[in-house]
Amino acid sequence: MTSAFAYIGSSQVETSVIARLEEAGYIRTTDVHCADIVFTHALNQSQLEDIYFDDNGLIQQAKPGTLLVDLSSTTPSFARELNAVATVSDLFAVEAPLVLEDMFAVDALSNRENVTILLGGDQDALSQVMEYAEVLAHRVEVCGAAGSAELAKAAFTIQKAACVISAIESQALYRAVRHSAGAGGGEEAGLVPVSDDAACALRALEAESFGSEYTLMMFMADVAAALESADDADLILPQAESCLHLLELLMVVGGMDMSVSALSLLYADEKVCAEHGLDWTRAEEAFGNPYADSDDDDYLNFSGEDDYDGYPDDEDGGYFGYPGFPGYSEN
Repeated sequence: MTSAFAYIGSSQVETSVIARLEEAGYIRTTDVHCADIVFTHALNQSQLEDIYFDDNGLIQQAKPGTLLVDLSSTTPSFARELNAVATVSDLFAVEAPLVLEDMFAVDALSNRENVTILLGGDQDALSQVMEYAEVLAHRVEVCGAAGSAELAKAAFTIQKAACVISAIESQALYRAVRHSAGAGGGEEAGLVPVSDDAACALRALEAESFGSEYTLMMFMADVAAALESADDADLILPQAESCLHLLELLMVVGGMDMSVSALSLLYADEKVCAEHGLDWTRAEEAFGNPYADSDDDDYLNFSGEDDYDGYPDDEDGGYFGYPGFPGYSEN
């Protein structure tokens, strides 16, 4: 008998998940009561909690024996909590965060060859979800018990963040020096990447490819989840925090739906930014005077705004304007 699946969550992942499962012969239903398996994906913790724990959430609405597969980036502690609640509710929960080989590719999500799924959960649930995971991803890695896949995804994200920023800054330095007075003359070697990830980043930067299915907002969600995982362990990660600040800045000036490669525009002049639709006056409006009040963690000065382009400020429980994750490095 063909299994029925449902999908609940962000539109960024929805299209590719539904297309692959239907192509494989699975039947989609919009009624979770009729689903044998439900896939979820959220861009922040509060959305994810609502999907599962709201009065009309999956824990209450899914029929006994339903397999719940979360594709989001979240914290190991949340994954363990969800697993425990699902177990006592006669449900099966599996964490299955997505990892992309090339986050800059235009078809980063829809190209199955670019996708790896990390799996964590109880053995029975992992056995059930394997056939679906192999449809969705080119590679599937079983990490272990509940929380293990989210920890692996967080560690992967921290490394990716470092690679992205280092590639962008090395390119910015390279261009600045080459164009500075007296630096020209003759043929010069190109910028040499030190890793495959750096090579992907530099290719996108050189091509000025700023469009991708994997957007700035999705990377922000991944980095924010990794930082919250660190905060749960009383660990400060300054490099990842700096990356998130740059992502927030690009979001403010209009880069929310662009590829992560658009971070390179933060190092360009205002005219180049404007050519790509970025408006630095929005940053001035958002920042204001960062030292004007005593709210030291409100770096983007969101405290005076009820909402900035749909993003509640950190007074509403977000990472400096990124909703759903409490402020990090509070220790």
